[in-house]
Order: sequence, then C-alpha cells, then structure tokens
Amino acid sequence: MNIPTKISLGIFRGDFRQTSAPRNFLGNVFPQNSVGNIRGISEERRNFEELFPRTCFVVRIVGTAFPTTLALAADPIISFIDSYCIDIASSRGHGVGVVLMELKREKVESFLFTEFKQALFFHLISTMSSNTKSSLHVAHRYGPCSSLSSKKAMTSLDHDDMLRLNQARVKSIHSRLSKKLTTQYRVSQSQSTDLEARDGITLGFGNYIVTVGIGTPKHDLSLVFDTGSDLTWTQCEPCAGSCYPQKEPIFNPSSSSSYSNISCSSPVCDSLASQSRYKYCSASNCVYLIGYGDNSSTSGFLAQEKFTLTNTDVFDNVNFGCGQNNFGLFKGIAGLLGLDRGKFSFPSQTAMTYNNIFSYCLPSSPEYTGHLTFGSGGLSNSVKYTSISSVVHESASFYGLDILGIPVDDKELEIPVTVFSTPGAIIDSGTVITRLPPMAYAALRTAFKEKMLNYKTTLGRSILDTCYDFTGQETMNIPKVSFSFKGGTVVELDSTGVLYVFNKSTVCLAFTGNDNDDDMAIFGNVQQKTMQVVYDGPGGRVGFAPNGCM
Repeated sequence: MNIPTKISLGIFRGDFRQTSAPRNFLGNVFPQNSVGNIRGISEERRNFEELFPRTCFVVRIVGTAFPTTLALAADPIISFIDSYCIDIASSRGHGVGVVLMELKREKVESFLFTEFKQALFFHLISTMSSNTKSSLHVAHRYGPCSSLSSKKAMTSLDHDDMLRLNQARVKSIHSRLSKKLTTQYRVSQSQSTDLEARDGITLGFGNYIVTVGIGTPKHDLSLVFDTGSDLTWTQCEPCAGSCYPQKEPIFNPSSSSSYSNISCSSPVCDSLASQSRYKYCSASNCVYLIGYGDNSSTSGFLAQEKFTLTNTDVFDNVNFGCGQNNFGLFKGIAGLLGLDRGKFSFPSQTAMTYNNIFSYCLPSSPEYTGHLTFGSGGLSNSVKYTSISSVVHESASFYGLDILGIPVDDKELEIPVTVFSTPGAIIDSGTVITRLPPMAYAALRTAFKEKMLNYKTTLGRSILDTCYDFTGQETMNIPKVSFSFKGGTVVELDSTGVLYVFNKSTVCLAFTGNDNDDDMAIFGNVQQKTMQVVYDGPGGRVGFAPNGCM
C-alpha cells in the first residue's frame, strides 16, 4: 500500500487498505498532499447530509506511532457513545469534519474502521431496500476437489497463516463459553439427503465446503459448513457496503422470484437478539450483524429464500442472511452454512424433514471428497455415541462433549478427570487443531515423544511444538491416539488426525495446549478426519464411526 506522507482524511467507504488513494463514501478520490479543505467539500457535505443527517464515523489509525482514533461527524449535536469518538464537529461547524495529519510511511501499518463502519452500511442499505436423506459432497475449502480451487491459490497456501488465523476463532469461542444439560433418545428414521463435502485447502484455510442451490432459479453457491455457527448467509448484490472476491457470481436477490426480506416487526427478527446476534432496522427491514473471532464479519438483510440440496430436497422460506457488507478471511467462498444448535441453523429449520439429525465425513486429504448428510439414512452400524454435554453456557449453541481421558497405544494417560471436566469441551468443524487443557496436552506430548524416539526431531512450527523430519523415511510407526468420552465411548483417531503435515521435513503432533486451565477444550476438524461424525439433536448426542470416507 502506498501511504503518502500527508493525507487529507474524509468519510471513506470500505477498507482504506483497498486503495492507494483515499476515497469518500461516493467513491471519489480525495486529492493527496493537499493542505486545508478537500476540493469539492461543499458538494460532498450536501450529499452526505442528505443521506446521513446524524451519523458518527470513526477511522482508527493502527501503528506504533499513531494509536489514534479520529471521529468525523455529520451533526454537531450528536452524542458520541464511544470513548474513542472525538467531537471535532463543534470546532468545524455543521457538516463533515476534515482532518490533516502528518504520517510517517514506515510507522503506519494499516487504516481500519472500527465498529462504527457498520453505521455507514446500515444507512447505505436503507436507500436500496426492496420489498429424508440429503447428502452433499464435502471437500476441503482449499483443496483441488474444491470448486473454489485455482492454481494460484494452490501455490499460495500457507499452513502457518492458516493455523495462526484459526487461533483467532479459538479465542472467540473461548470468550463465548462458560458452564453446565442432557437428554437422550433413540435416533428415529427420517428422510435423508447426501451432499458432497470438499476440502478447500487451496485457498489457505482448514475448512470444508458444500454446494447448495439458493433462489429461483437456483444459484449454486459454495458454502463453508460450520457446527459453531447458526445463521446461514451468503454475499448478495448490490454489495451496498463491500463484498470480498468469490469464485462464483455473487447472488443477486433481485433475480430470484422466491426472495423476500424479513420485516423489522417480525418475531423472526426479534429472535436475532435472543440468539446473541446484533439486530438493527433499516426502514422496515430487519438487518443482522455477525462478527467472527478472526475479525471477519458479515451484515445485511435477514431474509427468506428457497434452498435446494437435490432435485427432490427443496425448502421454501429458509431464514438466511443476505450479506451486503462482508469482509475478512473468507476468500473465494460465497458464505456459510450454519449447523449449530441454534434456531437459525439449517438443521433446526429443516427439522420437520430431517428430524434435526445430520452427519459428515471430512476427507483425509484435499485429493478426496467426503459428505455432509442430512437425516438418519446411511448411518454406520458401528457408530458409538456420547451425550451432548451441558457444560456449554445456555446462551451458546455449541455441541458439548465430556472428555474423560486420552489413551496412547491403549494406555490411558495419567490425567485427573477434573482437568477436562472443569473447563469442559466442545466439538467444532471450524477449528483446525484440537485444543487441550495445558496439563492434558503436556501428558500427551510426553507420551508421544517417548514413542517417537527413533525419529529425527525438528523445530516446532506455528502453534505446533512437537515436530519431526521424516525425510528419507518410507514407513513410520505412529502411536495410536484415542479419546475416551462419557458413556464408555472410546474413539480412535485416524493417523491423519494425529499428525499435521507441513511437508516431509516438518510433520508435527496435531494438538496444542490452551493458554489457561479454564479455557474449554475443542475437538477440531483434523482429529475428525475420515470418521463419520453424527449429530443427533433429538437424542442429545454425538456419535463417531471409523472409515466414513477416504
């Protein structure tokens, strides 16, 4: 990014890092290195006041020399609700404030909007408001089997970045959770549908995608599926705020005969707040806002639309987010398919058909595909179940697990059961590497090292600290690692769930420890590879079976 030594700051639309020249909310370039008022400010002021009579916008300058926040106000009598808002309107009269700052290029890391950027978006979209068994193929989001993959993306994959960014998700999950619910029923037969699940590794993150048809006529879109999220959403035209690049054409609700916005007065809109989501009103339309742990976010209209899984599995009036302002680390995907226990999740909304039961198998490598199956059809006879733990806070909708221990080569490690029971645990398809309580991880690492004394060690990498150099090795004997869950269920991990391969000279134990003893353990997606993982909502349980896919 080219940062000039002097910049005139105005009201910006989008992320400043997207351009070398500052732009106002209308997209016009402001002159750089100018002293005094920005040229054409009178016209800008008139346009701005017509659209945004009472709005506070904040531009945060992030850098070692300038931890400063500036406020640009459209009304001199506005009450700022954030301590970082500096009322400069009073000294500049009615209208848009303009600030001239001296910036040292090497000291400024980036320009970022704070949460107040959402205010601009909400005003913008108000001006354009308009009135069984089913199985999907699963692929890694960044793998060659993914419809999102490209040669460029394949070459740009960075495991270190992938793990580092996924750590932000873990911290976000830890911040949402605290304490202890349980029921148990039998799985009843329901209609089922299979979707192909694909590994999306070529775009740089460790998540998995499926293709879902949205709208009338059907618009096929690649969505990351996530057991830690409820609301399904996709990017939508006309992207009133901003949209990141995606592989497929962005969904245009105006071209769909089955699309409708949800009214702000609707009980569905009111329930956003009860699901710990942000709810706003734009004219008469309901607007949602969701922020993720890696600082990605989506906001837009809460709407209803037709969702098509297969030719025979079609669902009308599915509540979803039509994202008008989306930014962050999604990279190529169209959006997200929410699978958690909340009322907005896809399993909850299709419960009349699939009985709130679904399963998936995550492929062992990007070269293979797995499946995401809605309904109880096709469940393995060897599924072992454990009850969903009540350790998760009532306001959260994660799938809790009660971990009792970790056997290595069938020998239980000496870990007090309170090490797991005090913080609790969840299973999460969006967390890459399993997080363990510090004492549990230390015990696992020690036992694993003792079994691997014949192999050359190497430096740790990213968040992983126990690594080996297998250069020249044709075969390796890897210790067997299992997890013991409540109810006598013992789940042996596939070898691909024990080791994380950066390359042949850096192969690491695929676990890490939490920072604190009271941080919840997370059973991540690397450890779930090749297993059929079953989520039985009515039965209040999660199940595991080996050899669910390659």
